[in-house]
Amino acid sequence: MQDLLNQTLASANAAANLKLAQLDLADAQKAVTAATKASGAGSVEAQRAEAQYELQLNQTVQAMHDKAMADYASLPPSFQLAKTNATVTQGILDMAIAAGKNAPPALLALAEKTYDANAAAIAAGSSVAGLR
Repeated sequence: MQDLLNQTLASANAAANLKLAQLDLADAQKAVTAATKASGAGSVEAQRAEAQYELQLNQTVQAMHDKAMADYASLPPSFQLAKTNATVTQGILDMAIAAGKNAPPALLALAEKTYDANAAAIAAGSSVAGLR
């Protein structure tokens, strides 16, 4: 019973942390837009805001990962990791799609790296399974 309570609390805390990370990411994006508008795209202020956005993006992805791990804690480890990977991948792609043409370069690069990593994992799995 205690394990179930701990798992439920971990999942709830991870959900709250993810929400805060997403709100902080939106604020970081606004800061990039404001700095670029006020000082120009290549300015030190814009570069600093972009670096802060990238750090917050990484923290948001980590929060997605933590929430998924907590949500799938009852699964066997290999299934937990697979479900977590799928959830985080979907979250990254959802952010990129939502941003559309306004997607920051850091988000586009992360989406591309995620796609490449998943394609490599699928290829490796196919090779191990004798499908290639």
